[in-house]
Amino acid sequence: SDTYITFLHFYIFHYNSFIVTGFYYYFGSFIKPIIKKIYNEGNVQWTKRFRSNLIHEGRSVATTSDSGFVIGTYRYTPGQPYTADPIIYKTDSLGNIEWTKNLGGPFMDYYPTVKMAPDGSIIVATCYADSMLSPDRAYCRINLINLDNNGNTIWNRKYGQSVIKNFLSNIEISIDHNFICTGYTYTLESPELSGWIIKIDTNGDSIWYRTYEHINGKDSEHSLMDIKPTFDNGYISCGYMYPVPPDTGRQDIWLLKLDSVGCDTPG
Repeated sequence: SDTYITFLHFYIFHYNSFIVTGFYYYFGSFIKPIIKKIYNEGNVQWTKRFRSNLIHEGRSVATTSDSGFVIGTYRYTPGQPYTADPIIYKTDSLGNIEWTKNLGGPFMDYYPTVKMAPDGSIIVATCYADSMLSPDRAYCRINLINLDNNGNTIWNRKYGQSVIKNFLSNIEISIDHNFICTGYTYTLESPELSGWIIKIDTNGDSIWYRTYEHINGKDSEHSLMDIKPTFDNGYISCGYMYPVPPDTGRQDIWLLKLDSVGCDTPG
């Protein structure tokens, strides 16, 4: 076939339907974002394809408090240096675009994850690049942006040091109605990559930030890919570990159960 579609994220918003996003590709054309509204039985209610003349993927989707949808997309431009931008689309309930917003800068930013905030606004989590180490490797900071349903910025905050290989995997709403994010980052000391979790309140102020390792080899890697709140006010986070000698073993699933302040061990 000259056409293929790849789905990267879905969101269940009614007991009988869900919304999915990803990208589609026609042979000889560009990769472009797509969203579909689908009933649980698998029947497609509607499909929307977004125009783009670049490599452009739908990465995250959520409902909004005005019965529409917000889609976090990633637009990638090869060059010297490479650039990549988190692009936000806001649609109505039928998938028609109401507005679009570029939350990136001049360098290679990271893809966005979107959620409806506890107050009904939109929260976008990504990593913002403020400089480049090489044409395709950026120094990034964690970046959260709070938007209203009209696309106006309520607040825009950046957190932590700017480091290479700083990736944000997901954002969730905590039991106490704040934001909890997870990802992984390059570390100056062993191991090479550590998982991280940050908790941020609804005003954009950081509450705590922690990094996590399980093995200690210089080149070993820890990646946290997702996080969920648990009913005991703690969190469960998952990812994978990749041991490099002198660490032994193989690439394995990594699971962390944390308390309310992000600790994995008593005391």
